Amino acid sequence: MADRTTGGAGHSRRRGRGALEAEMLGALRQASTPATVGWVQERLGGDLAYTTVMTILTRLHAKGAVVRERVGQSFQWTLISRGAP
Repeated sequence: MADRTTGGAGHSRRRGRGALEAEMLGALRQASTPATVGWVQERLGGDLAYTTVMTILTRLHAKGAVVRERVGQSFQWTLISRGAP
């Protein structure tokens, strides 16, 4: 399943709550320009389905963590910078 990682001895285990979102935010933080779903997918190792990456980015958008801009038929995603408190 797309939200699993491989543990020791080949066993699968679920990622911790919010771990996948954190990984995607980290990938977007490294992007020098707005990123596509495919770019984020590749950055995370490519073991996640395109639709999984799109779903998580859409959830992050709903939470106000990222912005998206339509370019052609797809979106480009950018991390919203938050100043230090």
